[in-house]
Amino acid sequence: MDLLVDGVEHPVTAEPYASLGAVLAQIDATLAARERMIVSVNVDGKEISPEQLAHEASRQVDAVERVLVRSEAIAVLADTELARVEQQLPVLSQTVRDVATLFQEGKTADGLEGCRRTMDSWMGIVESERRVADALRLPLDGFEVDGKPIDVHRAELNRFLQEALQAMERGDYVLLGDLFEHELAPRLDAELTIVNELRRSLTNDQS
Repeated sequence: MDLLVDGVEHPVTAEPYASLGAVLAQIDATLAARERMIVSVNVDGKEISPEQLAHEASRQVDAVERVLVRSEAIAVLADTELARVEQQLPVLSQTVRDVATLFQEGKTADGLEGCRRTMDSWMGIVESERRVADALRLPLDGFEVDGKPIDVHRAELNRFLQEALQAMERGDYVLLGDLFEHELAPRLDAELTIVNELRRSLTNDQS
């Protein structure tokens, strides 16, 4: 098997019947020591998605002809992810307030559509924060926002999102509007604080 990492041939130090997953794990460890991370894997001319990788990883190396691995600096990936979240937060903040207004004005259909977009977007932001923290090897649950650990904030957020979903199912749009205005909108400040802390950690690592 030919293995190229970022365009450079890389010797395969594995037994003939070793799995592709074992080889990629070696590469991942080598890259991690250089503060880099795998961002794409191409096997025999086919780009492998993260979902497909679990299946491909079981293949034996002697059944594979060519593997191309591309990596990126962890700091660059984290910076890109944080920049995306920083762009999304103001939009989400406005959307949350708009949704509350729509329900208060009785525009139920528009409010429900905005509600679904809000929840999807918020969960995406939470996942982005988690990915950045994992990449930077930061114990995110150890962070505090307004004197409370992040996991407490997350539990409260999940509770209010569940209440919002239940209110949607019951058709209680007055409660839904109140939840968006008085419970969810203020919690966006916590997300901004988390992003700022991650940005500070990233800056410190680069200095």
